[in-house]
Amino acid sequence: MKIEQLMRPDLQDEYGILKLQNIILNIMKYIHDLCDKHQIQYYVIGGTALGAVRHGGFIPWDDDLDIAMTRDNYDKFIQVCQDELDPNEFYLQVGRKDWPLYFSKLRLKGTLFDEEGVGDEIAEENRGIFIDIFPFDATSNNRIVRYWQYFCSRLLVANAVGSRGYKTNSLCKKMVILMTKPLNNKLIRDFFYYQTIKYNSKKTKYFGDLFDCFRLRDASWPQEIWGTPTKVIFETLELYAPASILEYLKEYYGNYQELPSEDNRVPRHLECINYGVYK
Repeated sequence: MKIEQLMRPDLQDEYGILKLQNIILNIMKYIHDLCDKHQIQYYVIGGTALGAVRHGGFIPWDDDLDIAMTRDNYDKFIQVCQDELDPNEFYLQVGRKDWPLYFSKLRLKGTLFDEEGVGDEIAEENRGIFIDIFPFDATSNNRIVRYWQYFCSRLLVANAVGSRGYKTNSLCKKMVILMTKPLNNKLIRDFFYYQTIKYNSKKTKYFGDLFDCFRLRDASWPQEIWGTPTKVIFETLELYAPASILEYLKEYYGNYQELPSEDNRVPRHLECINYGVYK
């Protein structure tokens, strides 16, 4: 893959991160073009959506990029990638197939992102710099049932991170992971997975980003907030965002224009990166 200069040329590299952000942006451009070609809808989410509105691109200290798709678009994207990806350039790490978590990553070959919990079971050439791709699942119109879906998804995620060898000093997290050991049984695990996704075949008013790390209050959203994606400026690209992106950011972050304390303005992953052939 030829890495183009896609970051704005006037940016200062205050956090030593512009090279990584530019590589991530090149991967995102590839995803965007592939989605446009095949009429696949996606949304930038979380800190990526916040960065688009507040900074016109990456949050200056942010070293990842997240997108989400409704389950039908997500499944279509996985199939298109399997049909069209150049295996010498990219590796699609499909959730529940190529690793135990429930979302996917598109990774750039020739780089290394030495991510905690992704070890020798995945070949080094398939552990490159990536973009996370999360599925949105329909959630029930009944609030209590939505809570049940969220509970089921949390059990699945806890079991999955435990199977990756996740280490934590939190006694509470250790106990939760231990409690999910019965989910090592495929029949039990499949039962909870079905409980999480079964509303995709029904008409509901809500989407849930159930396999991310969100709190209960942030896991389900009215579908009209997402709607038909709207374009937002992200560095030198135009990417797709929730139709009501400002409402989304207000609900998720509160005062989304307020910057965090300086202590929290730090990249999280730079020590994990090897730029490989893109040095």
